[in-house]
Amino acid sequence: MTGTPAANRPYDVWSLAYFLDGGDTLGDDFRTFKRETDIPRNVTVTDAELAAYRKRLAAIQEKLSEISIRETKNGGRVVLPDKEFIRVECRWESAQGEMYRQVREDLRATIVKDGSLIDEDQDSILKRLLRLSQITSNPALIDESYHEEPGKFAYLYDLVSDICHKGEKVIVFTQFNDNSAWLAQKLRPFGALLLNGKMAMQPRTGVVQRFTKEPENRVLVATTGAAKEGLTLTVANHVIFFDRGYSLDEYLQSQDRIHRVSQTRKCFVYNLIMLDSIDEWVESLVEQKRLAAQLVQGDIAQEVYAEGANYDFAEILNRILEP
Repeated sequence: MTGTPAANRPYDVWSLAYFLDGGDTLGDDFRTFKRETDIPRNVTVTDAELAAYRKRLAAIQEKLSEISIRETKNGGRVVLPDKEFIRVECRWESAQGEMYRQVREDLRATIVKDGSLIDEDQDSILKRLLRLSQITSNPALIDESYHEEPGKFAYLYDLVSDICHKGEKVIVFTQFNDNSAWLAQKLRPFGALLLNGKMAMQPRTGVVQRFTKEPENRVLVATTGAAKEGLTLTVANHVIFFDRGYSLDEYLQSQDRIHRVSQTRKCFVYNLIMLDSIDEWVESLVEQKRLAAQLVQGDIAQEVYAEGANYDFAEILNRILEP
């Protein structure tokens, strides 16, 4: 039994099937399976390649359906309230925007030349793009001399203020430990508590208990790595992603801290997106991963997948580096 069969990439299902039958269903060669089912990593992806990839994922679902039963929260056995997703478009703080543009140009010089990729290693490119993600979230993560409030913070503060004035609680997620500490300090007027990877287990437990039981502690600022699993936080019905990484699993697991059995209120998931930034690409990348996972799990049909799938990596990268 598993809550998330394809946690981040379609090939995640291989280990589950192999554990059950030693390779009878999906084969015993993980490397081959991974190569055939991973999200296309070509610089460009043709319609024919995308169609073939879609058929491979659908074929996997057919094989899995012979040895497994798929039950989701929408199946009727577990009744949970609705979940609403809200995209919050944010604007740059001036110094932050200028820093982003400078780093973007430096990256463009090292990754792209004359509209073509120089370095086609996507893993390497993702590591370089992390710098843009940090600046988009909070430039102080890479520049200690930055003392302004980054553009997203005003939007976050307004959201948190509205939620708390309604008498409800909210979890604010960020990828970065240093960012979580900064945000918790800035949101102290709302009784904000901090939960991140630098904390030992006993203090983490104390924070969760205080957030769950104390009315004055209406905000929990947490890193996705520290609080994405194993916690039931249905005392809150709002989740705000100040920034997001590339992991589908972290995104889904984090938001479901509030969308679990015992939750009785409608849940709201807010994604803070800086316009004209890498945020828009991360949003697209996570959505493509979600669609692939849904298809291989049998949650959607091939036609639904075809309508939303887009793996033209070079085009998306160019939009980031030369909007």
